[in-house]
Amino acid sequence: MIKIFNFSDIYNKNNITLIDNEIHVWIIKINESKNWSLEQKKYLTKQEHRDIDKYKFEEDRNRTLVSKTVLMELLSHYTNTKYMDLDIQRNIYGKPYVKSSDIRYNISHSGQVVMIGFGHCTEIGVDIEIIRNIDGYKKLAQNLYSEEECIAIQSLEEFFRYWTKKEAYLKALGTGLNKNLNSFTIIDNEIIDGRKCLKNWCVEEVKISKDYIAHIAINF
Repeated sequence: MIKIFNFSDIYNKNNITLIDNEIHVWIIKINESKNWSLEQKKYLTKQEHRDIDKYKFEEDRNRTLVSKTVLMELLSHYTNTKYMDLDIQRNIYGKPYVKSSDIRYNISHSGQVVMIGFGHCTEIGVDIEIIRNIDGYKKLAQNLYSEEECIAIQSLEEFFRYWTKKEAYLKALGTGLNKNLNSFTIIDNEIIDGRKCLKNWCVEEVKISKDYIAHIAINF
């Protein structure tokens, strides 16, 4: 079961419990959380401060600030561990995870929205994209997607729908774009990889607004 939360729920997080068969997805609008994030910035590490300050444009700094502070707050909550005491490791492709914890998480952001997923699962991946114009998106799809997916893509919205499905799966795998997008197919939210339908995987769309497309991929 997927449960959706927004920024206002962060003030009530102590009443939110993640049970085994649940996935919690947080949809955070940057304009609603910026002031809170500025107050929480002091708890971030020196490296995280540098990661924020390196961006030239304020919009990018705000997006990174909100991403890091909200993740800090929620990761501490779900693991019941002070953020500074968390042992966050990375796999060989750079995907972060908390050592000695069964909590899995993933984060994505686009436009003015940050999306974070948490679960007691083997792996989790999320991806969100703001729908924007791409000239020649059908031709681009032929280079990125499988033949079956290209047939289904008849609109810009569908282009981003398949992009977020596939990116969420790659992020769950932990490979990112080191695995080619056209090396697997997702049709009707079923993943076919290596000519096999992966029964232990689930891909679901997360409804946000007419301007965004988002998906979550889960390996149970």
